[in-house]
Amino acid sequence: EVELLLSPLYRPFSKPPAGPLLDRKALETLKRPQRERIHLMGGLNAKRIAPLLAGRFAGYSLMGAWLHEPENLLAQLVQVISENDPAS
Repeated sequence: EVELLLSPLYRPFSKPPAGPLLDRKALETLKRPQRERIHLMGGLNAKRIAPLLAGRFAGYSLMGAWLHEPENLLAQLVQVISENDPAS
């Protein structure tokens, strides 16, 4: 089984820029109808994962968003997931 961690999708909130960003158009080619073992990280927040949810990626890292706006993040995630997750 292959598992991938792809980063950074956006400029991280928690550290200075370090290298090129992932190509978002190329990332579209990785979207599948079944959940894949592909994890995304780098500058993600609730708003930025909304269009990614349909891609059925395995996971998302939101550490920088949590450090940046912890008081709002969980409520925003619940809203985004309920509005965009094809499984719900």
